[in-house]
Amino acid sequence: MATKQVAYSKRRALCQELYQYCLIPNDQFKFETHFTKIYEIIDQINEEEKNIPLCVKKVRTHLDFENFLKFLKENNCEVEKNIKIEKTSQCENDFSVSAVKSYAKGDLVFSIPENLILTINSLGENRLKQLAKEDKMLSSMPNVALALTMLYIKQNNDSNEEFSKWSSYMNILPSEFNTPLYFSLDEIKSLKNSQSFADIIFHIRNISRIYAYTINLLESKEEFSKFYNNFSFENFRWAVSVVSTRQNQIHDENNKSLLAMIPLLDMCNHEEGQFCTDYDDKTRSALCYAQKDFKTGDQITIFYGSRTNLEMLIHNGFVCEKNKHDCVKLKLSVSNEDVLFEKRSDVLKKYKLNATEVFEWNENCHSYEKLLPRLFVYIKIFISKTEADLEAIQNDEAISEEEYFNKSDLFNDQEIRQFLKIRLTLLIKSTEMSSKKCLKTTNGIFIGRLLDSEQYLLKIFLDFVSNQ
Repeated sequence: MATKQVAYSKRRALCQELYQYCLIPNDQFKFETHFTKIYEIIDQINEEEKNIPLCVKKVRTHLDFENFLKFLKENNCEVEKNIKIEKTSQCENDFSVSAVKSYAKGDLVFSIPENLILTINSLGENRLKQLAKEDKMLSSMPNVALALTMLYIKQNNDSNEEFSKWSSYMNILPSEFNTPLYFSLDEIKSLKNSQSFADIIFHIRNISRIYAYTINLLESKEEFSKFYNNFSFENFRWAVSVVSTRQNQIHDENNKSLLAMIPLLDMCNHEEGQFCTDYDDKTRSALCYAQKDFKTGDQITIFYGSRTNLEMLIHNGFVCEKNKHDCVKLKLSVSNEDVLFEKRSDVLKKYKLNATEVFEWNENCHSYEKLLPRLFVYIKIFISKTEADLEAIQNDEAISEEEYFNKSDLFNDQEIRQFLKIRLTLLIKSTEMSSKKCLKTTNGIFIGRLLDSEQYLLKIFLDFVSNQ
């Protein structure tokens, strides 16, 4: 017992240190010092927690899926005449849902009743459910509350009859993911030239902060001593990733939105198309329709939504080769050390622009219509050399960025165009170099796709700026 207390004492100190690093404001947060330190602390925490068992099976077998289908059948959900579960050709430990008969577009493929849908309400009147409602942070993060629900049920399904029914479902969940939470530090570094780099490291920092907060919260509650003793960063990372990559939204009896894990539906892979899932409030069941014609043996796919590659990578753990919903972000920022910082900021405020702005666009040229006035006005102010130049912009009669953009014919301002050409060319070269260095691992392939798509979107905008 003394050894465990010493270990937890070390863990407590490390978590406190981790939490403090995660609180550093974005504008002061540095990758080389702060983010790498977060990774270092997490490595030390993992060492302290090495004797805490992982809550998930490393390898899923056909027997696990047979038991899962039996679990569905025992709960009045017979799907074996409609679908089958089989390994995908891409990965030995990856499984998908396939049709055992033909479906026309719009046909109902399967439905999952409410009693098989896992939500925070699956805890019953458990104290954890109450804690998730009472705690300020947990109540504002339903995804984290659902992740804790999964961990709690997984930990107690041998001793609690109500929870035990979920064992077959828990045993078919993946043991690890290709989300950034599972990236090595070298893989994170390979994204440094990506316009998505900051979003990714801030996401990892945020999950690390929530882990440190949650472990401190659980330690302060005596009734959760068993849960706390088996709570680890590895288990928390897994649960958060399960929820992130597989969550759906349903309605409870009061018609309030509720995050849910829907067995079988969450095994369907993504394909570009249209939404084909629904929740029937009358029958209290999740419905999966055919989003296109499926022949016998075809993989049943669903459309996850209009997400960018960054959103797909963070929340789903993959990146599409061709994603028409992808966009690229260009961050521009006035330096605090600029002698004209105050004046420049004041002029930007007139046009409802901040000292730091993020501009984004996709391959659809219509996305430029809203982009160009904001971007060109910002750059005009950004590159103005004297206070007199800034004064002239500030005193102009135009009252909006769009009015000033049109009135001053900024689209044909060669200084603005030259600034953009140089900036875009540099970004294209840096993303191209990073893409060529990507490892041929699964994570490396997804990172490469992210960079290649950014490069493509930067190139078409450069072409637009150069030739229009």
